[in-house]
Amino acid sequence: MELVIAKLLKKSEGPSNLFYPNSVWNNKGGKQFGAAFTSKGDTNELDSFFELDFHNKPNHKKEYSSQTYLNFEIDTPYKGKVNWTKTQTSDPHIHFKGYWDNKKIQENFYPKKTIMIVRKVSSNHFDTYFINDNDPFFEIILEKIKMKNSNKAISQRDSGFVFLNINFSNFQISQPKVSKHKTQSSLVPKQYRRSSDSKRRKATELYAEEFVKNYLEKRGYKFIQKFGMPYDLKFSKDDQDIRVEVKGSTLSNVSVVDVTENEILHSANSLNSPRHAKHDKTTKVFVALVENIKINKKYKASRGELVHFDHFKTLEISSWREFSQNFFSNSNVKLDNNCKFKLTLDRKIIVS
Repeated sequence: MELVIAKLLKKSEGPSNLFYPNSVWNNKGGKQFGAAFTSKGDTNELDSFFELDFHNKPNHKKEYSSQTYLNFEIDTPYKGKVNWTKTQTSDPHIHFKGYWDNKKIQENFYPKKTIMIVRKVSSNHFDTYFINDNDPFFEIILEKIKMKNSNKAISQRDSGFVFLNINFSNFQISQPKVSKHKTQSSLVPKQYRRSSDSKRRKATELYAEEFVKNYLEKRGYKFIQKFGMPYDLKFSKDDQDIRVEVKGSTLSNVSVVDVTENEILHSANSLNSPRHAKHDKTTKVFVALVENIKINKKYKASRGELVHFDHFKTLEISSWREFSQNFFSNSNVKLDNNCKFKLTLDRKIIVS
């Protein structure tokens, strides 16, 4: 378990209106442009988590590095600053800022429907997770926040930050037993790693595949078989062999997706096995993207929108493989099989 900070973000705590003047986060009178963690009269817990020193250096600003995660999908890193503010009041608070120019946050996340998690990696590295209500974790964490604030009026129980214990390997959450003046010993530097939730990924992938299957069947495509590798779905129409690689996301406005080396090789008819990978003269390979999928806390998927269905267009990569293997030949680094690449989509639908 790791001790983290969780908070339901207010309108003033989203992407800055300096960058997105028409954003739903726009707070015309606000000058905050970051998340606020109020001390509630006791600065020690936050001091310990962020490794600041309120009593001796109340105005000290510390820079930190962060990797951003959007619904637990890795996104761009950024540099931010964390500091105490309102230090002359009876209720000083931490100002955690730096993520405000991320366009994807502005496009996919909304006030009072976004939970921020701050995960401590080291003294100067705090990864930032943004979770919207499409993600099953949102409801679970919101319930924990309300439970922690049970002494407040019902309408106010979702406000303010809380400390939570989270196991990022299996996504278990518990309320920490935080002492009055010291955070838990779990606050040791963590090795940087990407979070993953196999249930979430599987639910998203299967729903996206079923969505595409239903979409094409309604348009006269005959479903033949599901494979999974090196492509997901096989159809036929007008005596043509139609193959579809399906991508799904809980986010919106997605323009870049992960593809594997084998998926690229298959799209170019450069993969000799398994047997169903070889093209015939009628084969056409497409990539489909279903976004804005909602996953509830029981991992049941719903909603979604098909925003891309077009030919799988890539470059021939056999020369890249040969060059890369030669490049690493005399080192202790070896090129793994089926490497991942980023494929840019133009978000258009071509269905005959």
